[in-house]
Amino acid sequence: MKRTITILLLLAMALALLTGCGGASGEQTAEMLEQSAAPASIQPAAPETVQTAAHDWSEPNAVDDSFRFQFEWRVSCDCDGGYEHFIREELPAYVNRWVDGGEILDSEFMGIDCVTFGWVCFSGTPKQELGWKTTEFEGKPCFCRGFFLRCDENDGKAQYTVSKTIAMEPIKRLKGMEFVEETGELLILPKQLPTLSSAELYVAQLGQSFVLTDPDALRGLEKALSKPEFENLLVQEQPAMAWIQKQDGFLPLYLHYADGSCSLAFAPGDGSDCCSVWDSDFSVFGPVSLFERFGVPLPSPGYTHNADGTTTIEEVVEGTDTSLQLANRHEFRYTFDADGRLVRFEHFFHREDNDFDESTTRTYSYYPDGKLERVEEHGEGAQGTSFDTLNTYTYNDLGQITRFTSNNMNNESQGMYYDYHYDEQNRLTAIIYHYRDGREGLPSGNSYFWYDEHGLRHSYGVDQDGHLVGGPEDDEGDHPVRR
Repeated sequence: MKRTITILLLLAMALALLTGCGGASGEQTAEMLEQSAAPASIQPAAPETVQTAAHDWSEPNAVDDSFRFQFEWRVSCDCDGGYEHFIREELPAYVNRWVDGGEILDSEFMGIDCVTFGWVCFSGTPKQELGWKTTEFEGKPCFCRGFFLRCDENDGKAQYTVSKTIAMEPIKRLKGMEFVEETGELLILPKQLPTLSSAELYVAQLGQSFVLTDPDALRGLEKALSKPEFENLLVQEQPAMAWIQKQDGFLPLYLHYADGSCSLAFAPGDGSDCCSVWDSDFSVFGPVSLFERFGVPLPSPGYTHNADGTTTIEEVVEGTDTSLQLANRHEFRYTFDADGRLVRFEHFFHREDNDFDESTTRTYSYYPDGKLERVEEHGEGAQGTSFDTLNTYTYNDLGQITRFTSNNMNNESQGMYYDYHYDEQNRLTAIIYHYRDGREGLPSGNSYFWYDEHGLRHSYGVDQDGHLVGGPEDDEGDHPVRR
């Protein structure tokens, strides 16, 4: 079903950006299953905010930043792909287009795909008056441009075009995972957002910035943006960047940290609840829109705060099927209870030929302490197919997940569960896969972890004989919790 495909694509994309390959590892999948247990929580309404025009993002006198290049897969040197080709050949050409003596000081891109965001920080003398804002990178005055690349493909030839640009400051990546090439291991880093000192949202409709400085509001924003990606799938079915690109515009959101660094996020121009954060697919804010959070005096379409304390959010995305060129329509509906917890999600998909209509409905139940207990899902597919699944979550006295179960309610032979094991320091050491009848799966379907002297988690590998490899000092052998 589309929901499953969406999740798999998101997970694959996240790992591909980190490792340069297209598949998600068992360790990552199990890690995200672990993170899916916590429910989305309500974010407090934004306090009165201080309004300022600290950043003029509009740059009304800026020179048009359009730039395009062509990439043909079959004849490209070394077949290194569009991303490497862009970094090696086209990025310097982009800089030299605008300045003499240009030096690329730093850059970062989220891959070259049909929609790509990246930024480049460079120095040099403008060849003409650009009207661009200047900033500073490691003490050097420079330009820093962020831009979206749109890709149109035809017969193996890809035409990349800069579709949107923004002025910005050099930003810091927020890393959740890191692939260590020397050892071939996946290092799982802390995902917590650094301490925010302020957050600034520029609203193009008003030509004005809205700034959060209240400590309680900033802690709430940190919590919202620190949610693991898989947890957000409980609330948001669509990638935020795709949603943002369908809007008339996007809103840049600067996140300034206590250590003096900053990061950049993007929100839809309508101020709705999703936000694409650097190095993360997206974060969501639950029943409080971004406009409400920042005190922006504009409505965010689709939000209805009901008299009984619940909130309903409705979103509609219309498009055209790329292969058959048929119009389609997605309708999303989210219902939150008075405590800000998602209790119902509905998704309806319609294609104009009526041959591929689908719907999905999920209901969420919680334990008294607010942790997610179960998710019941019913789906109706094309040609009258349907499915029913039940996911349940079990926790220990410390609130750590100990079991995640997913069963097909229409077929008793289809189902599975993961058991989670912890050491004496309450750190996750293993995630063990079982079939529905209790049989343990192959070792390659499990995940095992160890911790270095800094407390950072590393993943063991599993060789063809089922032994763990890649541990401290490259040791090998069975992990203590495996049996």
